This record gives sequence, structure tokens and C-alpha cells, in this order.
Amino acid sequence: MSLKFPISLVAKSGGGVPAPLHWWDLDSLSTGIEDQGTSPWNILQVIGSPTIISVGPNGQDVVNFTSNGQYLHYNRQGNQNIAWDGVSDTEMSQSFWFRATVLPTHSARMLVWRSSGGQPLITQSFIMNANPDYAISSYFDESLQNTTAYDTTDTTQLATWYHLASTLKDGVCKLYLNNQLIAIDTTSGFTTLSRTAVPFSLATASWHKGATHFQHKGQMGMVGIWDTALSEDSISHLYNNGLGRQFNDL
Repeated sequence: MSLKFPISLVAKSGGGVPAPLHWWDLDSLSTGIEDQGTSPWNILQVIGSPTIISVGPNGQDVVNFTSNGQYLHYNRQGNQNIAWDGVSDTEMSQSFWFRATVLPTHSARMLVWRSSGGQPLITQSFIMNANPDYAISSYFDESLQNTTAYDTTDTTQLATWYHLASTLKDGVCKLYLNNQLIAIDTTSGFTTLSRTAVPFSLATASWHKGATHFQHKGQMGMVGIWDTALSEDSISHLYNNGLGRQFNDL
């Protein structure tokens, strides 16, 4: 994304982050897809033939999705649904690094935890292929009401690393891109996150896995989910002056 501010001016010194509920470094297709969070799931399942390449924001190994039908998802012995397992029903955060090489016809779905429309939904973050292209992050309550933050003035550039972080607290969604708060959305009457088990995926739409118009082609790394709203200092720590942090750096 082509940002309207110099990265060096928005970086802040960080002071660490709370322990993530779920975390995947994505620096290998074996250990890197193990959940290192405080409430770990089983290892994510690899679909298709993505690879690992050393092109992260600081040269880290990251997963590389090059073709349609390549993605990671939750799958435990054939059960592909997993419920929100945080302590809080009203707070949540997510963070990940991404670099797109090709945009699909609709949107590149990065982190998605939801069923189809009209079914239980939890959260989703993606890059919309529009004019201009822009980042979106949404959270949903039990009645499918959503709080969605986006800023259409931030256009997408291919082959460029970005750090996306978003937070939910009491119906307020905040979206950060490269350590800059770019959008806020407040939804009055937002209740609680659903605890119904739904599909979870990275690099594709969890309710329509492998659909070419939702496929993320490019790289992802350092993915985290929290059951609290991260502070700006925590987001700055994750951003790390544009270098990113793996689990052992948190």
C-alpha cells in the first residue's frame, strides 16, 4: 500500500506485548505452523504447495503462496471448525505481516475466521481490490452486527511488506497499518463475540476455501491473535521499526 506518511516518522518505541492467545511464525511448514499461543490449537494444515522463502521484512523466513488453492487452515481430524476461545467476549486483536504479488479479482483474504454470510462470523481482514485498493478489518457479534475499519485513501502496492494490526474493544474497531492508526469504526449496540465453531484460514476465504477471487498470492509471516485490545505501544513493539518480530522476539 502506498502510504501518505514516511515510515520513519510513525515508528514508536515499544515495550513488549501481552502473551498472544494464538501465534504462528510461518517460518516453516512444520514448526512454523505450530500454535505457540497461550491456548494452542493443533498445527495448521497446509493445503496446496506453498513454500518457505527468506524475504520477510527483516529477511525472515515466511510462507509463500504462489498459486490458487494454496492456504493454511484449522483442521483437527477432519473437523475444520474452531470456536473463539478467548477469555474476553468483547475484546480481540490481530496482527500479521503480508506482501502481495498479485491481487485477485475481488479481494485477498488474509486472516479469516467465519462461515458464510448469515452464519456465525468472528473476524476477517483482507485487501480489497478496488480503486483505490485498501485494507479492511472486521469483527462480528453474535447477531452478525459488524464493526469494520478501513481507509480507502491508502492504496495498495504490490511486492511491498506491510504490517496490519487491528483491535476490538466494546464495539470499537481500530485499524493500524505500518504502525499508523488509519481508521476507526464504532458500532453502537455491539454485543459479544460468537462462541460458535466456524472455519479459520490464512490466505483464503475460510467459508469458500480455494476460491480464486479470494486467494492471497504473496507472502505472510508472524501472525498473532489476542483476547485483549492491544495498546499502541504493543502494536509499535510488533512493528519494530518495520522489521517485525517473531515469537521469540516478543
